[in-house]
Amino acid sequence: MPLHNSLNRNRFKDKIMEQFKVLQRPLRVLKDARRCNVGPLYIGTPGDTIFVAAGMLVTGILLARIFEGDV
Repeated sequence: MPLHNSLNRNRFKDKIMEQFKVLQRPLRVLKDARRCNVGPLYIGTPGDTIFVAAGMLVTGILLARIFEGDV
């Protein structure tokens, strides 16, 4: 693998991991703050936004592609 591809790949991994950490921070949804915390292992209460779920899905797909070597 050429050096520039390796550097770009590492930079891309770092950006994805940063986004993954942001998504893992607890989030609160105002409609039902007691039941709508989203953490690293918990998602899917009725008050969660579709954007949180979509972000987690996209991040998971990108991480899978990175670790399989497709990116």
